[in-house]
Amino acid sequence: MSAEKTPTLSRGRSDLLCGLGVLVGGSLLLVSALGIDTTLGTKAGIGPGTVPVALATLLMAGGAALLFTGIRAARASHTGTQTFSQAASDVEALLKEAEPPVPLKKLLVMVLLFVGYAVAFIPLGYVLSTAVFLGIVVTVIDPAKWKRNVLFALGFSAIVYLGFTQLLGVPLPVGVLGLPVGG
Repeated sequence: MSAEKTPTLSRGRSDLLCGLGVLVGGSLLLVSALGIDTTLGTKAGIGPGTVPVALATLLMAGGAALLFTGIRAARASHTGTQTFSQAASDVEALLKEAEPPVPLKKLLVMVLLFVGYAVAFIPLGYVLSTAVFLGIVVTVIDPAKWKRNVLFALGFSAIVYLGFTQLLGVPLPVGVLGLPVGG
């Protein structure tokens, strides 16, 4: 006898809300990316806006997939044939259901760290700001493994910096370290 696991309402609610948020965020990013100057592109149509448009499209697709997953979770909670109004009431029930609260202090710390990273990115440079940001974020998530966290933050920052500046020839902000930029 096998018991099938059906999605819980709280999971469906998370999927609905996150899917909607990612879909809206991707849409805003797409509108912004479409405003990028395309005169610098190649004749093949590849230019500075190509990657942002592709990423925005992928974000929108992922958000839509999450949204539909949440709707399917609402439908799975009932058996038999469902009308559109029943599905709509299921979605409303998902949105009203209480989930375990997000630790507000941790959420606030993450938001403040992200804002600090955005502010420090240009003056401190990519490597230093990213290493500090990642080091603190992963330590907030898992404080017991601080050595691994520091190695990850430094390694990730260095590898991405070298990949962009040396392999791709894309300059990144050097900031106070004055690191060489590939090209």
